[in-house]
Amino acid sequence: MTRDDGSRYDRPTTELLGAGAMAAIAAALAAIAAWPWAMFSTVFGGAVFLMVLHTQFIRPWRRRRKLRHPFKAHFVITARNRFELSYAQQDDKDHIVKELVVPPNAKIPVQILLEPKVSFMEREIYFGCEESLADEGKPQATEYFVPFVREGVRRSGKPDAQHPGHYTDYHGFYHVRQDYLYTNDARIVGFMLETKSTGTYPAQVYTVGDEVRGRADLTIKVEQPVQTKMRCESKTHRKRGCLITPTGGA
Repeated sequence: MTRDDGSRYDRPTTELLGAGAMAAIAAALAAIAAWPWAMFSTVFGGAVFLMVLHTQFIRPWRRRRKLRHPFKAHFVITARNRFELSYAQQDDKDHIVKELVVPPNAKIPVQILLEPKVSFMEREIYFGCEESLADEGKPQATEYFVPFVREGVRRSGKPDAQHPGHYTDYHGFYHVRQDYLYTNDARIVGFMLETKSTGTYPAQVYTVGDEVRGRADLTIKVEQPVQTKMRCESKTHRKRGCLITPTGGA
């Protein structure tokens, strides 16, 4: 006899399949019930705790720590065809130094390369020689300029009515209030520096952001006669013992 759909001969097969499925489900449930759920719950809870600890505490702490020293800073001795400097013997290459050697009683332009280690928004930048150093003879910045801008309102500035975000403080630091977003790109800022007495002066670049104040350290050496050579910190030049010879005139 042929078994058509819906005939009485289909019931045993359907019941058999249903019983097998129920048995499989029961076995799966029994196996799941036998799992160490308490251990899984503990592991899962620990993982959630570690994730919250990292995102809410460790990562912000690490970021704030980086922001205290958010970039590497160097003075730039540019190639002779880019920017003329009277206090250094220039060649056809750009050089970077941690210690700048300059003559006394001179007004000179200095450029500072800032290479960020972390992305952040700057609200203010200021530059000068050691806040705790109460010395009227230390070098002081009097103007601000952006070396790569040929013309425009952001080309330069000084503390006057036309540049309300620029001012100098009692410690001899030059401040510029402006928003600047640091990403992976290096930045160069410039200042007109007035030197006075001879000596070696620790210098700092500070940035004020939304989180903490960042700092980078430099050195300005004012000497007469000017004879100390400046060591280039460029990775490609440093291996060759690259030195920049200062000039005596300003």
